[in-house]
Amino acid sequence: MLKSNLLEWANASEDPAERLALVTTWIITQFFAHDRPFKPFAAFLGETFQLEFANDGRFIAEQVSVNPPVAVAHAESNHFTYDITTSPRMQITGNSADLISKYRCRIKLREPDEEFYVLPAKTKFKNLMMGPYVDHEGELIVVNQATGHKAMVGLKPCKAFGRDKGRLEGTVLIKVENGDNHFIHAGELIGRWNELVEFKRLDLNNAQIGDQYRLWPCPEKPANDPWQRTQFGVDVFQWQGPIGLLPSDSRRRPDVAALAERDYRQARMEARQLKMDAEYDKLQRRERREAHAPVFFAAQQDGVPYEHEPDAEWLPFYTWNDRFPQVAERDYIRGRGFRPWAFPRPQPAV
Repeated sequence: MLKSNLLEWANASEDPAERLALVTTWIITQFFAHDRPFKPFAAFLGETFQLEFANDGRFIAEQVSVNPPVAVAHAESNHFTYDITTSPRMQITGNSADLISKYRCRIKLREPDEEFYVLPAKTKFKNLMMGPYVDHEGELIVVNQATGHKAMVGLKPCKAFGRDKGRLEGTVLIKVENGDNHFIHAGELIGRWNELVEFKRLDLNNAQIGDQYRLWPCPEKPANDPWQRTQFGVDVFQWQGPIGLLPSDSRRRPDVAALAERDYRQARMEARQLKMDAEYDKLQRRERREAHAPVFFAAQQDGVPYEHEPDAEWLPFYTWNDRFPQVAERDYIRGRGFRPWAFPRPQPAV
């Protein structure tokens, strides 16, 4: 939910080209947040992550499958809703690795009642042997499902050792319903995903309307953070909310807590123990002939993909079950009480 104010801005905008540019820019900000080449711990079945943010915003994510790995998240505020299902895997090719992610992301703005979906660009981890770094390249496409308008952003690959990273050039296209469904070039996105994004509005003759203006300035990362997190990422790691955290919340993981203290040996030991606990839970469920059931999401049998989205065979559909955590443990101690396989079902949302 980094820079969710962009979606609030989009919800209030009366210009369809600007709305599309703002939603696209919000997607681009995620590249900056993920600009760190550290391998995360594998998520456990039932692991969750919760958050509250501005304008009554709430976010919940849950690991609904581990083989294959599938994570689902839902967020909503007074201005928008956000749903994502993703199933990532890594493909190593020599000295680099490609993040191959089955991905379905949809964003709905409340005021114009418009839904957008995202066709992602490629993420690569380069120079794995001598100083790894992350790069995003290829084409990012964001489509307004209600109107057919779309933004197409070209992400330029960086040079050797991460030099000249982050360059992007995007076009905002407005669909005209006049029989041949052609598009008007209505604006341009310019900048770098690790510096800033600006928008230039164009008229029917491709002449600039008004001044080019900034949609997003890239914030500086904390200088002393060993994991190259954004300030938002640092703050979220410390967040525990008014009701505390569920026992399934990833911030309770002892291996994550040990890693935060830079105790790598203890982190490895804790990770091994958690894997053993998860295997034991799997065996217990098998003996009981009990299938795992997600808490905050449910499998959707009648989901329909939008154009170029993965279908149900490639990536299952899940729907949010209209509830957020209502009761949790208030006495939160980081690294303590992590039990994704044994916690009570949450109370229905009030």
